[in-house]
Amino acid sequence: MSCLPSRLQGGCGRFAVAADEEKLMETMRSSFSQDEALLVFRHGVSPRKCGYPDATCKSFRLMKQKVKADLFFPVRLEALAQKWSRHVLYVPDVCCAASLYIKHPQCHLQVWHTGKVTAIAENFEAGKEAIRRVYSLLREFSL
Repeated sequence: MSCLPSRLQGGCGRFAVAADEEKLMETMRSSFSQDEALLVFRHGVSPRKCGYPDATCKSFRLMKQKVKADLFFPVRLEALAQKWSRHVLYVPDVCCAASLYIKHPQCHLQVWHTGKVTAIAENFEAGKEAIRRVYSLLREFSL
């Protein structure tokens, strides 16, 4: 099973005018991981491009993170939705993926018939754990 983190998503921040950008970058390096600091910097670029050259990100937090995995086997989504109808939402006319929601760890999963899985969770570890927990269930519905 291959778990690859994708883009960090769902950032929320407030912008303020600050003169000392180096001090802000040093604070970001100490309080965020490298990927999170890059995301904060990218969110700070937008206001600068709109004509606010002194705008910097004052407070920032990640809301959710997306984790992608390839199971390397196809999944029969109709059979999965039929057996687990209370937990799986699959409407092929609307979306070609089946949606699952698990409570522990709190995570929303989308499964495609090709075996690709996307988990949207609070952090990378929660998404990885959610994919690990549903792996055996999805293996049951492989071709």
